Amino acid sequence: MRGKMASRLTYKYLLVVSLCILFASCMGFQTSRNSFYKVNNDKKLGATLHSSLAMSGSIRSHQTFELQKKISSWKKLKAAAATSAEGDKSSWERRLKIGGTFGVMYGVNVAYNVYNKKVLNVFPYPIFVGTLQMFLGIAYWGPLWLFGARATPKLSIQNLVTLLPVSLAYIMSHICTTIALSAGAMSFAHIVKAAEPMFTAGVSAAMGQFFPWQVYATLVPVVGGVGLACLKELSFSWWAFLNAALANLGGALRSALGKQLMGQAVGENMDAKNLNAVLLLMMSVMLCPFILATEGKLLAPGWRSALAAGYPQAKLLSELLISGILFCLYQEVSFLALDNVHPITHSLGQTFKRAVLIVASVVFFGTKLTPLGALGSAVALAGVFLYSMAKDYYGGRK
Repeated sequence: MRGKMASRLTYKYLLVVSLCILFASCMGFQTSRNSFYKVNNDKKLGATLHSSLAMSGSIRSHQTFELQKKISSWKKLKAAAATSAEGDKSSWERRLKIGGTFGVMYGVNVAYNVYNKKVLNVFPYPIFVGTLQMFLGIAYWGPLWLFGARATPKLSIQNLVTLLPVSLAYIMSHICTTIALSAGAMSFAHIVKAAEPMFTAGVSAAMGQFFPWQVYATLVPVVGGVGLACLKELSFSWWAFLNAALANLGGALRSALGKQLMGQAVGENMDAKNLNAVLLLMMSVMLCPFILATEGKLLAPGWRSALAAGYPQAKLLSELLISGILFCLYQEVSFLALDNVHPITHSLGQTFKRAVLIVASVVFFGTKLTPLGALGSAVALAGVFLYSMAKDYYGGRK
């Protein structure tokens, strides 16, 4: 019996890992794909010139100057081809690096969501769980700052006040996502979260930023796909739907408010990674009173209830801690994966991430997707990618 369970678990992990590797490979090949054609074109041009020179053995003396010019051009082309070959090698190394980093990001994100859902299934207190995950960042970022591995951020009270609106939007995004995961299936929460572009467009319009009609047209498959997926969703929950939608609104507000901070001097040593770490720590501190007011009296009875149901305390503790560590690790890896890539590559990576999470929910938790639900999910994810490409292409136009 144990052997069968172990083999099934191994199969599940292999399936999800294979999916991560497949999508990561796509991300790698998306990068710098034109260099292959460039070096091959250079080689073909050089070979053609070499052939034409070989056939010109009976060139008359007054054509010698033209021949020397052709030889000189051919040598330059050979040198360019050699340089391109070196660039091609560098391009392959970059592809492997980006593909590998995206693969790690997908793997860490799947592991975080799986552990998060496992904890919430037996200990359904999402505000506490979500806050603890952020608070565990102290154990990760603290030593980096303490031992000089990363520059320590320096902030004044005024700087913290400036960051407060972004922190509140971040709280809304993270905590509502955790509540949605607690209230419904993991796949359902991420199907609804695929509709975030609709909220982004709405928040941008409210702040006076409008896009061409082509960008808004791509929202039709997003909304339609999410609607189809929800229509026959076997694990549909209004509470999960509402919180996933609020998480989308929080994510859109965080993005818009974050853009307003760009170009402002907010403290010292505040690069993107340190800014994210500071925001998460601010959020964990601000949420402590809220936990006491909402879930505080329920935590101890809830813990005892989980143990009484036969869930080992050591396992529950370890899964709770692992989910927090994976949350912090995902924040770091996502910066590495999404740094210095084209916006389209970024968008493709985010779309694949949702797809991997939906499949992981089916594999690890046995979530059943109806054919209509699967079709709706695919349409919504395709719409998200089209929205990102349209926004990148038309976004600068008026």
